[in-house]
Amino acid sequence: MSTIDIIPLVKPPDLVALQLLLRRLSTQNPHHYELTNKLRRELAGHYGESTLGYYLKLGNHDDVPTLYGLRLRGRHNYFQIDTLMLFQNFILLIEVKHIKGLITLGNQKGKMVRFHKERTETFDHPLLQAKIQSNHLKEWLLPQNLHQLPIHCLSVFTNPHSILQLENPNEDILVNIQIPSRIEELKELYPKSHMDQSILIKAAKELKSAHTPRHIPFIEKLGIPQEHLVKGVYCRQCLDGITRREKGTWICGKCGHHDKSAHLTALQEYRILYGERLTMGEAKKFLNINSRSTLYHLFKKIDFTFQGTKRGRVYIIPEQKQFVPQKL
Repeated sequence: MSTIDIIPLVKPPDLVALQLLLRRLSTQNPHHYELTNKLRRELAGHYGESTLGYYLKLGNHDDVPTLYGLRLRGRHNYFQIDTLMLFQNFILLIEVKHIKGLITLGNQKGKMVRFHKERTETFDHPLLQAKIQSNHLKEWLLPQNLHQLPIHCLSVFTNPHSILQLENPNEDILVNIQIPSRIEELKELYPKSHMDQSILIKAAKELKSAHTPRHIPFIEKLGIPQEHLVKGVYCRQCLDGITRREKGTWICGKCGHHDKSAHLTALQEYRILYGERLTMGEAKKFLNINSRSTLYHLFKKIDFTFQGTKRGRVYIIPEQKQFVPQKL
């Protein structure tokens, strides 16, 4: 069985941007080490959500609208929910943790303590985090037909190398393999509802419409100079080599692969890293093309909208739907 994925489980834009940036960023840049560590954490979180998704699909939830990575604007700020499932008799909100080590919950009020590699770290209690998101969601749902449905929170640990130590047993703090059976228990726990499926789908689509993926302009925020970034068009075959433009095609200097449209992927990378607005001069630098006439010829074949005239023209890079950088 499978859920109805209203917002599917995909890499969030920030993670994609971070991977693209680090592929091009010089190791000599002072932010390289910091960003590499951030990437490891973000990848771990995404992998944890992916493994949870596998266990969710093991249950009989084929009619349950599900939203992954939902980010909404609250009264004062944004809030994000790892996984949200809309059942006919309750709403399930899941906070995912993909961390290693001995995890202790309950020894300190409102805290989670991790001991790993001879280091002790303290974090906010994940179930309390989930309940804070639940309060935000209740407020958001007030104008909707779902505000009367109870919201149940779970905190799920997805790393097989985590050991949970609970001072007080709690059925809502669990590992991912326990998810299918816990959901079945919750379906029996809450009173039966005759909430129409069409209302659930409509509400899920409204949530999706309000979804605002987070975007951090890493280059601008960190002041990364252009000279610290590798220029050029990456090969889409070996994924490592930088190509050169010859006789109407891109040729990889590493594997020799020929590709007539590799620049389209590079332009999507630019869009993610810098934004959708692009001048001819910026394109020449980023794609590493010396000839303005070659660049103009390439641009003529792309469905660009633009603003301005002649040398002051700014092109708007069209978004390629479902674009997924290949070596990520």
